[in-house]
Amino acid sequence: MQSATWQLGRVAALKASIEKKQNRLIELKVMSTCSGGMRYDKDPVQTSKSGDTLEKAVINYVELEEEIERQKIELYEQIAECKRLIDLLPDEREQKVIRMKYLENVGCFDICDAIGKSRFTVWRIEQDALKYLDKIIEEV
Repeated sequence: MQSATWQLGRVAALKASIEKKQNRLIELKVMSTCSGGMRYDKDPVQTSKSGDTLEKAVINYVELEEEIERQKIELYEQIAECKRLIDLLPDEREQKVIRMKYLENVGCFDICDAIGKSRFTVWRIEQDALKYLDKIIEEV
């Protein structure tokens, strides 16, 4: 099984990947409706060999949508697993720091303000929590 840092970091990686793909979908939509672009509700769709480019573009668009949906499911499952791990931490401050950093993408200074501790203390709390979670993961 992967380390706690990897599992928690996977949430941010999935969110970034989904966002990037969603932005690509927006680009494809804009490109298809720009001047010279095709209006699918009015223009006939050609399916012959000369229309292969359009067909490929539509297929790519649908595949991208499907990949986003698969990654969303993986993201929800990863978030649920991370929440389960975080709830195993015995210290509420550790839970809060890990939850804020990895699930809510809160920056270090904001975490410091939220718990009223210095950056070094927040870092130490995080490291202690990750070590504890790694121990739990190793035992499984």
